[in-house]
Amino acid sequence: MNFHKFSLLFLCTLFITSCHNTLKTSTKNSFYFDTAITCNISSSEDNNQYLLEIEDILYKYNRLLDNFNSYDNLINIYYLNHHKNEEITVSKELYDVLDFSIEMMDITNGYFNPLVGNLTAIYRSLEINNPLIDEELVLKEINNLQQSKLLLDEDNLTVTLMGEATLDLGAIAKGYVLNLIKEYLIGNNLTYYLINMGSSSVLLGEKLNDNNGYRVQVEHNNLIYQTKNVSLSTSSVYQQNITYQGKFLTHVVNPFTGSFTPKYRLVHLLGDNPAMLDAFSTAFMNMNYEDIIAIKEEYHLEYLIEGQENIYRSEFFN
Repeated sequence: MNFHKFSLLFLCTLFITSCHNTLKTSTKNSFYFDTAITCNISSSEDNNQYLLEIEDILYKYNRLLDNFNSYDNLINIYYLNHHKNEEITVSKELYDVLDFSIEMMDITNGYFNPLVGNLTAIYRSLEINNPLIDEELVLKEINNLQQSKLLLDEDNLTVTLMGEATLDLGAIAKGYVLNLIKEYLIGNNLTYYLINMGSSSVLLGEKLNDNNGYRVQVEHNNLIYQTKNVSLSTSSVYQQNITYQGKFLTHVVNPFTGSFTPKYRLVHLLGDNPAMLDAFSTAFMNMNYEDIIAIKEEYHLEYLIEGQENIYRSEFFN
């Protein structure tokens, strides 16, 4: 999976000492989705059990959404990519992710597209070999993308990947899993937490000893703000990029043109649903600002968008 995005600076410590005598704070670090992940929870219960169950969610979906590796007795994204044009029965968990990805493709008018796997593979080859972009190959893969589709049958939990395109859910995987973790935390009546999935997808609850929440700084930007009980998602060009023959190229691909140079340098979003935010932050990198505003209004998003010359921001960041 091409797990991308950006990083935030949390101007606080993750190992919190609490003055709440009944609350204990525990932190667990792990590595999934090619990302260092920190889970910080404070409660009066056995935090270790909560952290282990969150770890189980991470482990399960890391394998399920992997488009680079196969696993014994598991149908995952890699499996589907290697069984094109076949009707495959999948688990309810994998079906739900794919169904959500199609929903987000519709909402973003195709700027988020789960079938960009062959295009993202071109960028990975540039990172490794740094060759000249094969424009004919890019055009071929855009055509393959346009001619391909993902057919879903909810009654039978079957999936058919039609055409020559391949799946890559790296643009929503962390956000989708973070949303599952959020549901788990809420279901267990936990309110004090910080789940940091590589800083590009972050879930914030209440913060001990500070009713105003966590202080956050977006890297490469002087803005510092404080917030809580919210999800954050960031896409940018700053961490994964190469320059070839004077042209600046990034991992963010436009599914309509095949361009690896997005319209914006950074998209930073706040909202309620981590899964949707992950897809939106990717899609917005190539969308017209007017279309972004329409989606922002419908889904109640706060945003900071850094263009080539201008910075756009919602009222929250003013």
